[in-house]
Amino acid sequence: MQEFWDDYVGGHYDFDKEIKQMKDYLKYFRKNFIPLLPKDKNSRVLEIGFGNGFFLKTMMNAGYNNFLGIEPGKTQYEFTKKHITDKVLLVADTFKFLSKNKNRFDAIVMIEVLEHIPKKDTNKLLSLIKDSLKENGIIIIKVPNMSNPLMLRSRYSDFTHEVGFTPESLFQVLHCADFKIIRVFPDSLAFSFKGTIAWFAQKICGFPLKLLGKIFLINIILSKSLIATARKPQKEPPTTSK
Repeated sequence: MQEFWDDYVGGHYDFDKEIKQMKDYLKYFRKNFIPLLPKDKNSRVLEIGFGNGFFLKTMMNAGYNNFLGIEPGKTQYEFTKKHITDKVLLVADTFKFLSKNKNRFDAIVMIEVLEHIPKKDTNKLLSLIKDSLKENGIIIIKVPNMSNPLMLRSRYSDFTHEVGFTPESLFQVLHCADFKIIRVFPDSLAFSFKGTIAWFAQKICGFPLKLLGKIFLINIILSKSLIATARKPQKEPPTTSK
């Protein structure tokens, strides 16, 4: 599977194109993710599956320096280490890494990673993430939004996608992993010409679906992606017997 993943990344990613679009990525991450991180800039933040490394760069630009990125893809790891930061590790087994780093991080971020995890391993991964967080630590997740019919293509256009998520199913998997204070909400498009056009198109195309949702009392989220945050529970103080 690792050989397939390396071959897939080599064919799927156009890193020259990614660099040209870096400003758009940074705007998007700054708008959607930086406000979700702990306010303390010295907080320990882990990104699982950092891809092109642009979220790591966004954190650096925002003043966060106590971060680490792990990535199974050699091509992405080498690109990020060369162009973005050396605070990265090539990690083939994320499960083993997390099991060796319990109660260590204030925040753990996964951007378009969870949909690549086989369904049978989803709960195990989320439970290990919870164990790797400090008390009241936060997990931040982004996945494609399968509530949006236009995003159904993304479920199958990428051979490495294992599962798709709606707001309900994303909430469910976090709840099953015993996270608390779970929030699932739409992402926001960063301000740009392309973003403005996409926003208008989303509003126009989404109107009939929103209308159907109101008729059937369903709250339909039509953003391109979903973002979820959840907290590791704090330990209950020991009760004293009278």
